[in-house]
This record gives sequence, C-alpha cells and structure tokens, in this order.
Amino acid sequence: MLGLALFVVVGVFTPIMAVRDIEVQGAQAVDVEQLQQSLSRFEGVPLALVSDRDVHQAVESFPLIQRYSIERIPPHTLVVLIEERRAVIAMEREGGFDLLDPAGVLLGRAVERPSGVPLGSPELTDTASPAFLAASKVIRDMPDDLRQQLVSVRASNAQDVSFVLASGTEVLWGEAKETQRKSAVLRSMLASIGSPGLIDVSAPEAPVFK
Repeated sequence: MLGLALFVVVGVFTPIMAVRDIEVQGAQAVDVEQLQQSLSRFEGVPLALVSDRDVHQAVESFPLIQRYSIERIPPHTLVVLIEERRAVIAMEREGGFDLLDPAGVLLGRAVERPSGVPLGSPELTDTASPAFLAASKVIRDMPDDLRQQLVSVRASNAQDVSFVLASGTEVLWGEAKETQRKSAVLRSMLASIGSPGLIDVSAPEAPVFK
C-alpha cells in the first residue's frame, strides 16, 4: 500500500504529470492566442494542482467569457472549455455601436451594427431597466433565423417589446414570455402572408396583422 501511495504521489504531484498542452475549446469571438498566453502560467504545473480558482484568475480579464469549465487529461493536457457572452442589443454612440449582452455587459464596440444584433431605442439606454432586460431576454431566446431579421428593438417597459424586421414589418411582441411559441407563430405568418406593415404576436393564440 505504501508503494502504491508513493506511486500516486509521484505521478500526480510531480512534473511527470505536469501540463504541457493547453487546449481552448468553444472560442469564436475570444482571441484564442491571447487566452492561451494567459493560461500559459500553468505550463509545468502538475495537472492535479491546477485549480478552478487559478483558472478563473487567468480568464477573468476576458469580458467575452461568460462561463468556463476545465478538464484534465493525463498525462499532460489541460482543456479549458469556454462559453462566450453574446451581444443581443446594439446602442448607437459616438459614431459607433456599443454591443451589449442580455445582462447589459458591454462586450465591445463596432463601427457597423452586426447582423442579428438589433439597434436599441433610447429607452433601452438603462441596462438595468425592466425594458432592457425584457427586450434582451426575448432576443437571447429567439431562434437564430428570426434574430437575423431584426433591425431594431424598442421597449418602454417590460410589457411592450417590439421589433422592426429587415423587410420593414413591425412586430408587436409584448412581454418576454412564450418566446418559442411567438417565434413559431411569427415564422408561420411571415411564410404565409409575406411582409405586412405590422404583425402582433403579443397574444400568440390570436395573432393580428395589417
């Protein structure tokens, strides 16, 4: 038993099982090269001694990372799987656009509004307001094919979210509930009637268009 314990200690807590390869998975917008450089501090550290707290300190300076997990693959590989924050609303400011995630976190700035990130109305400037939180929640939960059609979003409170599509159709959405059902109704109406001036799916059981 003593020999086995010694083998485990030597194998796990010495350079025999130290980090040599660091893999980053799930990155699309995050600069992988910079992230790997930040994680390079773990090279040569025994896998068993790389803690979640240490990895958190290495990734906390990357605002695009919403959450992460780590996997230790003996004998030498540390895998960091990240989930990125996703911009849902663009607010125009000083000739560019602030890109905000559903929590109101500023992810960066862009010269042009990215596709699928609608322009927010002035009422959404307060990212802690019920209006912003409702609008951003709807966009976050909306299927990607509909999200890509969004040009702008407006809300003065949590119950009156509305969008304008690239076709010019205004969509009255209402509150941030039943997003998947409303999305299915909207998709069906767009397919059957084209691009009317207005579609109201705030009551998805009785949609209206004109």
